[in-house]
Amino acid sequence: MNILAKIDKVIDASLKSITLICLITLFILLSLNVFFRFVPVYSMGWFDEIVELSFAYLSFFGAAFLWKRRDHSRIDFIVEKYSNTKIEYFVELGINILGLIFVLFLFWFSMDLIARATAWSPIFKISRKVFYLCLPLSAAVMAIYAFKDIIIYTALLFGKDLRSKEAYNDY
Repeated sequence: MNILAKIDKVIDASLKSITLICLITLFILLSLNVFFRFVPVYSMGWFDEIVELSFAYLSFFGAAFLWKRRDHSRIDFIVEKYSNTKIEYFVELGINILGLIFVLFLFWFSMDLIARATAWSPIFKISRKVFYLCLPLSAAVMAIYAFKDIIIYTALLFGKDLRSKEAYNDY
């Protein structure tokens, strides 16, 4: 297995782990909050901050995970109708170029948001920059995989298949 395939597996495992940890954290905290509303033995006034942080990271790293695996929701009737033809490759190339433009804008404006953020969370005193950090990180991951797909579909348009069995078995 080459180095890029190893890096790909590490990114995949990292995104999956972050998403799973955030989901479990949300489940536990929200369940405890509901329980403590009915059995008021403990106040969880602080839990809003952790829920907000977990939900943001779950949403954006989950989106990056789905983007990487090409499991995000999409309308693909044209791609399926013209499967393994130049029309499919051209449509996929266009979609990935538009996706790359979108995530580059997301990256740019989220970096601007982080640079301007000065607020702190009220209970734990966590900088809002930490809350927003998931935006450019997930956008960078999505941009890398959009760029990879652009290279693959450009090569397919010219008759060269760059997809390897072990690294790109999801195509």
